[in-house]
Amino acid sequence: MLLMIIFLTFGIFFTAYMFDTFLHQEEFFRKHYGIKPPAADTGTSESNSTEPSVNPVAQSPAKTAEYWEECVFVGDYVLADILSGENPPPQDPVLASRELNTENISAYDTGSGTVSEILSGTHKNIYVMLGNHEIGAVPNEEIAQRVKTFLKEVKETAPDAVIYILPLPPVTAVRETTQITNALIDSYNVMLLGLADSEGYYYADINSALKTESGVLPDIYVNADMTTFKNSTKQIVLDYILTHTLA
Repeated sequence: MLLMIIFLTFGIFFTAYMFDTFLHQEEFFRKHYGIKPPAADTGTSESNSTEPSVNPVAQSPAKTAEYWEECVFVGDYVLADILSGENPPPQDPVLASRELNTENISAYDTGSGTVSEILSGTHKNIYVMLGNHEIGAVPNEEIAQRVKTFLKEVKETAPDAVIYILPLPPVTAVRETTQITNALIDSYNVMLLGLADSEGYYYADINSALKTESGVLPDIYVNADMTTFKNSTKQIVLDYILTHTLA
């Protein structure tokens, strides 16, 4: 009998303790574990935004060639190669060249003014591809930070323009080395995608448009040097851009 009374008494006190802990769970967790209690699962995301990401930019009705008149392209030698096809977008001045990189891009003098000065014009759409010079030689994080700094300048210079980030294209299996791989390129491009999402830019995923299921650029897309794109490949990129816009 005495044993039963002891168990009943213990049960009453334990139940009261647990009930009090439930009512003051935040204080309990902070006191004993130094953290807040886990949030209840409501089946909804804890994200500050309920809107889905717009990136990568989805396929849209194809723009006509007149769209290029509203665009300016800024980038390094790979973008310059893409813009040198049989039907390139009209670019005056050209802001994509072998000399441009993530370190000199802001102050680079095109002969018609610096890149930053030119971007202060009335361009509605600004496309940027940077990082081909540095990939494999500079840590991805550092390249991405340079691009972030430049894009911030662009946004301040041309606040009404729509800014598109173009990822680095893949390379052929033959061009993959211990220094440059498609996995490294993909890792950098993921950083660019994150940058687009966090800073309000748009990511036009030309990389995915060019690579095979195995993640490499097909050999038939490049010239005999295994580096420069064939004109047909350049057109694939341009057609992709024309069919992946905001409106």
